[in-house]
Amino acid sequence: MAGQDDYMYLPLVDARAAINIKINLFAVVTEIGDSKHSKGTDYVCTLKIVDQSYSSPGISVNFFAEAISKLPHVKSCGDIVRLHRVLMQIYNGEVYCVFKKQYSSFALFEGKNSDCFIPYQFSAKIYVDHHDKEHVGRLRTWFLKELADAGVSNYSVLLKEIKTGGVFDLVCKVLYACQGPGDEWILFVWDGTDTPPVILQTDLDLEGKKPAPLHMEPLPLPVHVFRTFPHVGSILRISSGKYFEEIQLLQGVARWVKVRNMKCEIHSGLWKGVLEPVSKVRLLSDENDMILLRERNFNERISSGVHRWPSPSPSSLIETDYEHAAYATLMESLTHPVVTHKCKSIVRVIAAYPWRGEDLRSPVGGHYRIRLTLEDPTARIHAYIYGEDGVDFFGGHPASDVLSNKMNKLLGITKDKCSTFRDPPWVWCCLKSYYLDKNDVWGSRRYRVFATRLIS
Repeated sequence: MAGQDDYMYLPLVDARAAINIKINLFAVVTEIGDSKHSKGTDYVCTLKIVDQSYSSPGISVNFFAEAISKLPHVKSCGDIVRLHRVLMQIYNGEVYCVFKKQYSSFALFEGKNSDCFIPYQFSAKIYVDHHDKEHVGRLRTWFLKELADAGVSNYSVLLKEIKTGGVFDLVCKVLYACQGPGDEWILFVWDGTDTPPVILQTDLDLEGKKPAPLHMEPLPLPVHVFRTFPHVGSILRISSGKYFEEIQLLQGVARWVKVRNMKCEIHSGLWKGVLEPVSKVRLLSDENDMILLRERNFNERISSGVHRWPSPSPSSLIETDYEHAAYATLMESLTHPVVTHKCKSIVRVIAAYPWRGEDLRSPVGGHYRIRLTLEDPTARIHAYIYGEDGVDFFGGHPASDVLSNKMNKLLGITKDKCSTFRDPPWVWCCLKSYYLDKNDVWGSRRYRVFATRLIS
């Protein structure tokens, strides 16, 4: 077989002029399409590639093969592809590249963060030679500089590391995608970690007229969708103001992706991801090293019960009588197969209505009636303290100022009257669910606090 020196690699800018000519290319992969059936009997996938001569918008390469296993399986955007005997074509004024299964060949190399020069996948016809090191090394160096010069993020974070301000990349699993108001699309994403608890700045006196939202989407998701979500780890809602091509590949099936150049905001104490005009969503292979690491870390987390808890550890502000019950996240309760059940969770009380000590008991009869808004890293719910459960919770019927002091501690209200910020503590809480309408048990489900005492 011929050696590497017999191959000449065209820059992409020159390749665009070589219509209907078989050529060889070395380039960086910037977009990964899904593998699917072509209109004929083959399978097809599309990659977008760039190099130093043509960094934007790049050239699409269509691969055809009789089996999915013979298509390129790119681990990550930024990896490098070597193509031999591919054909340049043009359609409707757009130049693209075609990989013909009869005579074309490819090799895939790890990208910018690797020092390995051995291809991790190659077709049967490929010639592997140590001279590849020069081409791969040059493309790695160029692409890193290209990212820096473009001012885009080369910084991947976990959900537990997100913050407001600045852009970043997020490797995550899209669990569900749906259309929101107008042209907005909402992605529900997860990586097995917990988003940071938010410092709250809400007016508790408005809870009666404008309660804290339980979720970002206009309407709650159907129960059958909720039941497909993991029980541990936060689910971030990412809003896209426009339709993008990958959205059709993310509907109906969970897929790992890399979201490029996104940002996060906080609305009503809830994290919200936002896609910017420069943002991109790229499909990832299930064999991607970043995905395997996240899955391994998650499996280790759920195998150790205490690591499923939110951080920091729960405060001693509350004690429960349900000591032997197993810990459950709010998502576990929301997706429980039986609508009526009991559980014990670690939560923050982010709002209460009413919340002032003098208003906690009804003026008629003097019984407690309070609606708490509880959250943990997985979900938010409303839970009610009513009647005798309130007597247990507050330790009888103390004076209004004592009740106010207890509620202030529970809600994270400091003694600094000039501060409007709140950071409620994590506390244990026993919950029982029930329903109001036997004809709509899930739609009328409610929660009550029981066997729980506020001791400080």
